Amino acid sequence: MTGYAISQRQVTGRLEADTVLDYLVALERPKYKEIRMGGPVTDDQIRQFAGIVDEVSATIKAGRFVPNGLINGSCSWCGYKAMCPAHLEQNANY
Repeated sequence: MTGYAISQRQVTGRLEADTVLDYLVALERPKYKEIRMGGPVTDDQIRQFAGIVDEVSATIKAGRFVPNGLINGSCSWCGYKAMCPAHLEQNANY
């Protein structure tokens, strides 16, 4: 959510009023739900997000990052798979 809020700030030049996660519950008659965060993303949330991005980047560079998409199938819809070294390596073996 923090990453999306940061990207929207960059695109629009405005601070978000709230951050909302919209989702559907798979029932016989689907039900809409939302989770409201209650305001704009805080500086502390941005610092935490940046720390996670730095940690993931370091583990990728060190060759220790497990690409979950290869395991759980999410690579099938990822827009970056055409340039992802892990995805390209896996598919080169077929």
